[in-house]
Amino acid sequence: TATTHQVMAGQTLAAIGQPFFTDMPPKIAVDWFPPYQRVMADTIASLAMPIGAAVGFVLPAAFGLQNMLYVHLCWTAVALLLIVGTFHASPSRPPSPESSHRHAGKSFAKELKAALCNGRLWCLISSFACSLGSFNTLSTLAAQLVEPFNFDSNAASMFGVACTVGGVIGAAIMSIIVGLTGKHKPVLALCCINCVIFSALATLSAVYLGNSSTGFMVLLLAFAGLGFSATPLMPISFEAAVSVGHPTGEGTLAGLCMSGGQVLGISQTLIIGELLKNNRARTAWMLSGGLFVVALLAVSLFNPKKDAFTLPDESSECESRSDEASSVP
Repeated sequence: TATTHQVMAGQTLAAIGQPFFTDMPPKIAVDWFPPYQRVMADTIASLAMPIGAAVGFVLPAAFGLQNMLYVHLCWTAVALLLIVGTFHASPSRPPSPESSHRHAGKSFAKELKAALCNGRLWCLISSFACSLGSFNTLSTLAAQLVEPFNFDSNAASMFGVACTVGGVIGAAIMSIIVGLTGKHKPVLALCCINCVIFSALATLSAVYLGNSSTGFMVLLLAFAGLGFSATPLMPISFEAAVSVGHPTGEGTLAGLCMSGGQVLGISQTLIIGELLKNNRARTAWMLSGGLFVVALLAVSLFNPKKDAFTLPDESSECESRSDEASSVP
C-alpha cells in the first residue's frame, strides 16, 4: 500500500543518514578534545545511540506511535537548527597539536588503503564485529529468544531496560579506566571475557531455569551484565582504532568497525531467526555466545603498540633546506 511505501522510504532515508552519526564520535573526540578527555567524549557521544533507541521503544507505548513520530520530527528539526546555527567544523584553537596535524595532506584513498593493509586494525575490527553483531542480535531478538522458555513480552522489556541501564554504567566506568590508564587492550579483553560469562549465564538460565522466579532474576542479571560489558566496546574500540589506524581518518575507522558489526549482525539475525522458526532456541543462544568467544580471541591477537606522534621540526626543516640551498652550485 501507499502507507507502507512511505514508511519504507522514511526508514531508508533514516538508514542512509545513520552512518553519519555512528561514525562521528571519534572524529568529534579528536577534533574537539585533548587526549585525556577523548575516551569519555567518545563514550558520551556513542551512548546517545543506545539510549535514544531505548527511549524510542518506551515512548510510543506511552504516547502512541503516531504522536511519537511527530515528537521525533520536532526534536530532529530543533537539533538540525542548533547544529547549523551554532556548531563549527573544528574549534578555533585545536585542543592538541595532533588534532591540527593528524590528516594534513592525506587523501581518502591513501587513508583507506593504509587501513585495509593494517593487520592490527583487522584484529580490532574482527573483535568489534563479533561482539557488536552478537550484542545487537540479542538486543533485537530478545523477546523471540526468551519466548520459547515461557517469558512474555513484559519480561523481555524488562530485560531490555536492564541491558540499557547496565550499558550506561559499564560505559562510564570502562571509559574512565581507559582515560586514566590509556590501556585499550586490557579493558577490551575484560569486556569480552565478561560478555562470554554473561552470555553463558543467560543461556544456562533460559534453558535450565526457565520462567521461574529464580530464572527471571538470573536472566535479568545476565542481560544487565551483557549491557555492562558490551556497550563500552563501541567507544573504546573506536579510540583503539584511532590509536593504531593512523593516518586513516577517525570517521573512516569508525565506519569500518561499524560496517563489520552491521554485516555480521544482520547475518546473525537472519540465521537466529531461522533457528527460532525451527524450534532451536538453545542453538541460537549458543551461537550468540560463541561469537563473543571469537571476539575474545580476536582481541587477544590485537597489538595496541603504536609509533609516537611527532610533528615536523620546523627549525630542522629550515636548516635542511638551507644546507640543500648552499650545496647548489
